[in-house]
Amino acid sequence: MKTTTLTKSIFSAFLAVFIFSVTTLTAGEARVTENDTTRFTAVRGVVLNAETHQPVVFASVFIQGTNMGTVSNSNGRFLIKIPLQYSKKKLGFSSIGFKTRYISVSSLNKVSNKIYLTPAIIPIQEVVIRHLDPVRLLTSAVDRIPQNYSDQPVMMTGFYRESIKKNRKYLSVAEAVLNIYKGAYNKGVLNNDRVTIF
Repeated sequence: MKTTTLTKSIFSAFLAVFIFSVTTLTAGEARVTENDTTRFTAVRGVVLNAETHQPVVFASVFIQGTNMGTVSNSNGRFLIKIPLQYSKKKLGFSSIGFKTRYISVSSLNKVSNKIYLTPAIIPIQEVVIRHLDPVRLLTSAVDRIPQNYSDQPVMMTGFYRESIKKNRKYLSVAEAVLNIYKGAYNKGVLNNDRVTIF
């Protein structure tokens, strides 16, 4: 009789702890979701060429003075979530071949914005092409081999890192230390380079 009473009280205690935990977790998730929508302002729009009204593909859209930003898609459309603490800052829009444009976040609406970028003319310096003797060029390149390549073998240590991120979270990180043997550059001697990965 005492054993069943003890078992029932232990079961009741575990059940109470379980219900309390589930309630707390659910309330925490609701709070996170509510805070997520109140802490950010989402701004949508399209980046267009001011002259042709064609979409500017893969234009950079960023919050000025921060490292937060996004890129417009293949139709020129973008969506950026701006934390409320940056609501007084400006959004920057830039792309190669266009002048960078800054617009205050408060002047943009949340649903649809058309951002026009003005094409920028990039001056290119003139190039002078001269005819040189190809044999002389090859001879001077061969003469500079001792200056550009070591005649002694060298051992070097290198570091390699590769990471894969999705939504600001690391999915995979791979790191390696390399021992590199750089062979001497000598005429007539074949001395292969070698790499050891740890």
